[in-house]
Amino acid sequence: MSLIYLSQNLRFLRKALHFSQWQVALWLNVERSSYTYYELGHTMPPLPVLLKLAWFFEVSLDSLVLTDLTKTPPEYLPACIQPPEPTAESEQEEKDTPKPRRGRKRKKHTAS
Repeated sequence: MSLIYLSQNLRFLRKALHFSQWQVALWLNVERSSYTYYELGHTMPPLPVLLKLAWFFEVSLDSLVLTDLTKTPPEYLPACIQPPEPTAESEQEEKDTPKPRRGRKRKKHTAS
């Protein structure tokens, strides 16, 4: 059992935010292949890159490296990952919006 969860946390957070590896690598100003190695656990990112990753994913550095975020309860995850709480207004809007039709209704032809 590894005490460092960095690689699986990077993958989990990136997928939860719907980013590609290329997008995160571009933001970090590193090659995509370098970021891929971070996610696979082949290389450890340097400290400045780790700090940028923690800021980007809105987690503390120790949580990013030492905590298994995939098993963390949703209320302890960053706000950017949690689904928004339903409000009374959003529930009312869902009821008021008409449901889309699945297809055109065909007229029945009767023999005359």
